[in-house]
Parts: sequence; structure tokens; C-alpha cells
Amino acid sequence: MKSVFSGRNLASGAAIAFLVVLSFRLAIAQQSAPDTQVQKVPRFADYEVREFFRGTPAQINPRSHHWASEFHTVLADGARKGPNFARYFTVVYWGCGTSCQAFAIIDARSGDVLVPTGPNGGVLLASVGLNFRKDSSLLILDPIEKLEKEHPQSGLRIRGSLFYVWKDKRLRHIFTLFPSHTSRARDLTRRI
Repeated sequence: MKSVFSGRNLASGAAIAFLVVLSFRLAIAQQSAPDTQVQKVPRFADYEVREFFRGTPAQINPRSHHWASEFHTVLADGARKGPNFARYFTVVYWGCGTSCQAFAIIDARSGDVLVPTGPNGGVLLASVGLNFRKDSSLLILDPIEKLEKEHPQSGLRIRGSLFYVWKDKRLRHIFTLFPSHTSRARDLTRRI
């Protein structure tokens, strides 16, 4: 008896899975259109901040967000280290599964825990990490240099690097940069 999972069927199943993931990622990219039209890849220096927090960071405010109590230990440990993003904010991130990092932004002055959301209201999650700096309000979700190291068949390279600017206690999406495709990715799509 011939297995359904042999040879040609398995290859076509992989191709269909690839197309489903591709369609899903493209739908997400279209859904999260940038707030403003940025023409070139943003740099940290383009969103420089000059004033910095001086003093002892406030303790986590447990009433600011339900994550403040659910993830209290990791958030409190991160907050104690002090600001690392956009003047007086602390970005804290932790693993939430395979290719998943959750993160929150803590105001060092008040201890408020701010959890960034996307255009559909869902919590923003990273797949391969974040880039941010204390002297800039720019935050990059899934940096391009990390995405391009991922295996083309992982599906992660379909997602772009999302560039956000922190303003009025929220992240505003300003730019998306997609990874270059390798010959392996082109070979896979040719087989489909």
C-alpha cells in the first residue's frame, strides 16, 4: 500500500504550506501599513533623543497592565536595570515559545507597564528579536540582519523587519523592510 506522505504528495504538501504561510504573512504586512510614508530605511540617529532619566527607576505598577502581575519577576528584574530605550523607558523581553519573544515597555518614572499592540489590537510579538537604543525612539521588531540568517523554509524570512517610533506612549509603525531572497527560496517557489 502506498503512503499518502511519500514523494510527490509530501512535496506538494510542503508547497501548499509554504503558500499558506506566504499569504498569511503578506496579509499581515498589508494590514500593518505604516502611519507615515518613510522613503528610506530609518536609522537610530534619525530619531535621536537627548534628555535621559537620572535616578532610581520606579517599581512596577501592578495596576498599569495585567502583564505587570502575570510577568512580574521578569519585568521587575528588567526595570531595576534602568532605562535602555527612548530617554526613560525600559524594554524588557522574554521567550514565549519557538521563534517568539514577548516584550513590554516600562516607564522608569512611574513604573507603568506598557504593552505595544498592532493595528488589529493584538500584542506585538517578535520572532527573532528587537533592536533599540537608549538615545533613540526607534525600535526595530525582527531586525533584518537576524531575519536573513534564518533558513528560507522556516517561514520567518517572509516577515519583514518592522520599524516603529515611540511617541505618546505607543509604537507607531513607520517602515517595513523585507529580507532579500536567497537562491534556495527562489528554488522552492519555482517548484510550486
